[in-house]
Amino acid sequence: MMMRRRRRKKNDKEEEEGKHTRRIFFIIKEEEEKKNEKVEENENTQEIGEESVKYEEVRIEKDVNKIGKEKKKNKVD
Repeated sequence: MMMRRRRRKKNDKEEEEGKHTRRIFFIIKEEEEKKNEKVEENENTQEIGEESVKYEEVRIEKDVNKIGKEKKKNKVD
């Protein structure tokens, strides 16, 4: 009976130590994932910002072209 109790205690200690290392590992992994997400968010906002600027420029150019065509039509009339 005494031998069984000792074995269980040793196994319990080893399992507890393993659990602690696993927890630390997962915490480190989560921190790295959060950093990666922040970097991706920054990249996405930059890309979206650049795209929105491009779309605005295109819209302005189209508007200017339409105004120019309307002026030409008015002059012809």
